Amino acid sequence: LMRRRLKMKIIKQTPKAEPLNLEEVKLHLRINPGDTSEDIDILTPLISAAREYCENYCGKSLAEQTITVYSEMSGTLTLPRAPVISVDSVTVDGETAEYTADVHYGTVTVNKPGATITYTAGYEEVPCLVRQAMLLLIGHWYANREATAQSTPAEIGMAVRAMLNQYKGWWF
Repeated sequence: LMRRRLKMKIIKQTPKAEPLNLEEVKLHLRINPGDTSEDIDILTPLISAAREYCENYCGKSLAEQTITVYSEMSGTLTLPRAPVISVDSVTVDGETAEYTADVHYGTVTVNKPGATITYTAGYEEVPCLVRQAMLLLIGHWYANREATAQSTPAEIGMAVRAMLNQYKGWWF
């Protein structure tokens, strides 16, 4: 069974919930849980940015989200941004198309090119190492809100990459 990468355009929707909540991040940063200062307005976007960074690095969806891809090919196609939870619809030229899906392998087989595939992807529970990588990024970005020239960013990046490499979607 030959699987092909999709030559496509991807449209992602914002996830319903982030993998980390504000209380977890405040605990990691040693911020008083009852603190409602302006720092909270800084932390919320950092949580989303850390998730996006990790998703882009790993090539996976961490939080449950709906993704729409436009394929120019037919055949068995590997969907980007695994893990795939469900394939919600496949259409060609606005009409429902026949397809088979294997969510375990994250593939969809379509017989016609030009398919629009809508599916749900994400982890039910984000792996602990990925969550820790997100916390490291958030902590570093929170403490260093401007560009830095210290050795710390390289060390942070090395630690984050070491954690995320175990979940990276490698293409061979």
